[in-house]
Amino acid sequence: NDDKKNNNNKDKEDNNNDDKKNNKNDSKENNKNDNKNGKNRKLGKTFVKRAKTIHNHPDNLTPEQIQQQKHYSKQRTTKLITTMARALLNPLQDDFKIGTIGSSVAAGHDNCHYDSYESQLQRTLSSIFLSAGMNLIVQNAGEGGGCGDTHENQVFCITHNVSPDVDIIHYSWTYFEHGGAEKARESLIRWGQQMPKRPMVHHLVARGKANTCEGDSKENAMLDNTYAAYGYNAFCIQTGLYFGGHDYDKEQEEGINRFGWQQVGDGYHNTTRYGELEEDEERRNGLGTVYRNWHPGP
Repeated sequence: NDDKKNNNNKDKEDNNNDDKKNNKNDSKENNKNDNKNGKNRKLGKTFVKRAKTIHNHPDNLTPEQIQQQKHYSKQRTTKLITTMARALLNPLQDDFKIGTIGSSVAAGHDNCHYDSYESQLQRTLSSIFLSAGMNLIVQNAGEGGGCGDTHENQVFCITHNVSPDVDIIHYSWTYFEHGGAEKARESLIRWGQQMPKRPMVHHLVARGKANTCEGDSKENAMLDNTYAAYGYNAFCIQTGLYFGGHDYDKEQEEGINRFGWQQVGDGYHNTTRYGELEEDEERRNGLGTVYRNWHPGP
């Protein structure tokens, strides 16, 4: 009887240990799935970092270099003006084309095609171009990273991915760019100069630092300066939002991370322009998502 009692107790103990082990494994698996889906993704203050050194910041430049930076800025603006003026005054041109290449960020993955930034850009600016008798076409040649292409080879196929007669090229390979990515962008700029309309290249970055858009990289700063006359420029989503004046750092100290996955509202707006007219609350809130996951939202 004592042996049976001991065996029963041992079986109960083993079962309890198995249950604990299974519960622990289930908990780990659930956390793993939640992290994958972004539910437990708590991003701290360091998520949007601040650059320690900004190579083209006025504080780090001589008076002569500051004047040179102003000259570069004027060159970029002039190139944009002349590009648009040439198109609008050309009696043989009916379409103004912006061609986008890049990864899944450019493609708008995890969003409806209607909500991709290319579609929104076309709808937002079309009325302005139509008032001048011209159609605006924004082409989307973004592709998922699983396709096997990267920024290192897609730039050489620019005329196969978008129309050869585009007026502006947009480029976005944020999560794939590592050391030496500036070489690929320089190649794209130079290839663009061999296209019929010599389109300027605009670099869209899905993240950015709180105080600079790529200005902490010496190679990027050199690229900006060297090709300013050709209209090369960069835009960083998070940097642009920081520069708007909203205090994201204070919010993160309070536990609010606007750049966390599935967060609704960027601190300025809670939905898109067309989302404000949306009667369906779920759809309206969905349009206010800043980052679906690593992919930006509408």
